[in-house]
Amino acid sequence: MGTRFTASSPVIIALLGCALALNGTWVMGAFQSVGIFAFADHGESVLDAVYLVSITVLSLTLLLVGYFEHGAERLLARRGTFWVSAACTVLATLAMPLGGLPSPEGSLFVAGTGVLSGVASALFLMYFGMALSRVSLREATAAVAIGQIASPLLFSFSLVLSPPPALAFTALLPVGAAVALWAAIRRIREAAQISVIELADQHPLTDADEHRQVSRLVFRIVLCVALVGFAHELMRTLYIQMDIASAGGAAYALVQALAGAAVVIGAILIALAMMSVKTLSMPRLCYGGITLFLMVGVLLGPAPLLWASLTSIVPYAVNQAANSCFGLFMWIMTAALCQRFSATRVRTFAPIRAGWALGPLAGLLLGRFALLVGGLTPATVYACMLVAVLAVFVAMGAVFNERVLMETMDILPLERRERFQDKCRLIIERYGLSEREGEIMIMFAKGRNLAYIQDELFISKSTVSTHRQHIYKKLGIHSQQELLDLVQAANPYGE
Repeated sequence: MGTRFTASSPVIIALLGCALALNGTWVMGAFQSVGIFAFADHGESVLDAVYLVSITVLSLTLLLVGYFEHGAERLLARRGTFWVSAACTVLATLAMPLGGLPSPEGSLFVAGTGVLSGVASALFLMYFGMALSRVSLREATAAVAIGQIASPLLFSFSLVLSPPPALAFTALLPVGAAVALWAAIRRIREAAQISVIELADQHPLTDADEHRQVSRLVFRIVLCVALVGFAHELMRTLYIQMDIASAGGAAYALVQALAGAAVVIGAILIALAMMSVKTLSMPRLCYGGITLFLMVGVLLGPAPLLWASLTSIVPYAVNQAANSCFGLFMWIMTAALCQRFSATRVRTFAPIRAGWALGPLAGLLLGRFALLVGGLTPATVYACMLVAVLAVFVAMGAVFNERVLMETMDILPLERRERFQDKCRLIIERYGLSEREGEIMIMFAKGRNLAYIQDELFISKSTVSTHRQHIYKKLGIHSQQELLDLVQAANPYGE
């Protein structure tokens, strides 16, 4: 088993945050604005076509990377892969406007740039997963927060540029992201004295139950991010067509600035809560707030059509900010899982990011179809809003609900969590508890009740009660509070 390492340098945090911000800005600049396609008479249709090809290819590439993880690891371990993927992203960006040429040349450029940007950006994304899996939860949270805060603000700046500077700015973003990310990787590698793209095998999934648990969590996260991304992109497509598309770059920049301001507040609150994690109520409150935020962004959909004086700027900004805050939270969950189980980080990170791409793709397609069939009418917007609400409700209330969140928090590499587990192991060994008794004791020490343990272990309440009596007798205690006090007082480190 390898030596555990987590980087904690402020420089590494700043570099990773900068790389995430620049990469996120590139995604928005290349696929959420017609700025670089203004050379073409039908810039919006070219943008949509390139985006559809690129996101489809990106998703397929990530799924293949996850499936052929060992081959992908060998490919990603080559320095050339890193720089070639960044260079191809730049090349694809510069060539994207040529999709506006008359057919067949234009169609060839749409397909070529879409495929090239999809493959290159998918491989480039994998390096973010590898780098974030090498830093602690605190540092990953800080870096992702910097990225989520800076991205919309940088994008709003690019929207006020004329087409040639906008294209140059967007094409330079992957260069900056690559330089910052590689500098972070070098610092992590030097501090750990290993290659950041080398599997350390810190926490191999040798236990079958643990393997199933992690696989189930990854599947739930994939489905959750896909559903939320679907709802976000469905409503974003409608908001754009209401009045933002015809308002010009300045209005769109205002939208992004408003969204960025909201993200600053949300990201800071989430980051502070996740970096402290003194109690499990903190991530639970964060998640509940994000769920409410997402619902508001969706439910505001019909407002601009019901009140003529209201533009779609505010609803769009709320929708963007809510999605960014959700993305921040899920980035943290994903990075923490990759750190906790580094032996499977490729198989963990790749499908999650694929789901992150496929959801918005489905949302865009449905939004475009709804507008084509029903037009921009209250009936169309209400129907799409209901579908989006259902998607968010299923994602946050059923797929990745509070119980699943608590299960995820139970396995994350938190220092507090590891100290707690060490304390429990000390008590189990000291008092000679059986394997089953130790398992139940840990659940009681976490504050679980009889009903929860019954459902989790598939045993009757009377069996749980009997085990509790035996545990209390061996430990010489009489209540759950005394058990909590005993665990708290345990000192496995001889401090």
